[in-house]
Amino acid sequence: MSPDSPCEDPEPPRPLCGSDLLRPQVPLAYNPRTTLPPAPIRAELDRIARAMHDEPSWQMLRVEVYATQDPGTDDVAKSRALIDTQARAEAIFAYLYHRRRVSAERLDAVGYGYSPRATPTSASERYTVLLRLVHRTR
Repeated sequence: MSPDSPCEDPEPPRPLCGSDLLRPQVPLAYNPRTTLPPAPIRAELDRIARAMHDEPSWQMLRVEVYATQDPGTDDVAKSRALIDTQARAEAIFAYLYHRRRVSAERLDAVGYGYSPRATPTSASERYTVLLRLVHRTR
């Protein structure tokens, strides 16, 4: 690709063009109290796990979950949002680690609670999940 050609984003689960973020095809946040994620989320996580196994230069995948609904000034609601987003991040981590055998050393799960910068992909989406790659330098 020449420097003058436009930057095109590859198909997931490849990083976004000029970014360290993976773009999932479906929203990945799901109820962490369920045994398994719903089938569409499971299929997307399986694709991501295969990519992690196939790409040794992807040193780590950080699962970042944000709440998109403002808890206001209530400290209990803020704390609940933080706990809930962490549980959702850990559920994705657990699926990739236990079910798809991605090394725990290559995964990180972080729930950030509410963030006004987190933009849902649909109006009904309450949580935004970002998948951030850490690349191995040569």
